[in-house]
Amino acid sequence: MVEADGSVTATVKSGTGYTVGSASVNVADDDDPPPGGTLTVSVANPEESAGRAEFLEFTVSASEAAQQEVTVSYTLSTIRLAPRLDYCLIASGEQPDDDFNCKDLPRDHASNSGEVTIAAGEDSATIFIWIDRRAWVSAGSQAHISLREVDGAKEITRANAYGRVTE
Repeated sequence: MVEADGSVTATVKSGTGYTVGSASVNVADDDDPPPGGTLTVSVANPEESAGRAEFLEFTVSASEAAQQEVTVSYTLSTIRLAPRLDYCLIASGEQPDDDFNCKDLPRDHASNSGEVTIAAGEDSATIFIWIDRRAWVSAGSQAHISLREVDGAKEITRANAYGRVTE
């Protein structure tokens, strides 16, 4: 538990065989501060929808620049989209080529959960969902990100975001 700095004073009352007096000592809190201090994280709805052969990008934001790495775990769910057939998770910076197919990736790219890291000194990170060029997209297709846990920050203030996938 984190406590404030303080002091303790002890006073010896009169008695036989000793000298009466008092002593005072300062006490400093030596506990580690809570992770991230007041840093919080949230996820926002994408500004734009995505179609076939495009990324749907969810931004996970910190309330201020992170002093240390902040790792946020999330769950991905979809409406009217199938993993590895219609979409897959892509690492930051990767750009699929024209004949790319989500089925060519290892199964872990079809996972419905993952982690994103906000680097020290940064205030955001992006979750990239690639909509396959062969995706079967219908009206109402969407992806939903739900932030689950955070390590390196105090709390999650907005945990859910939705993105539309268009034809």
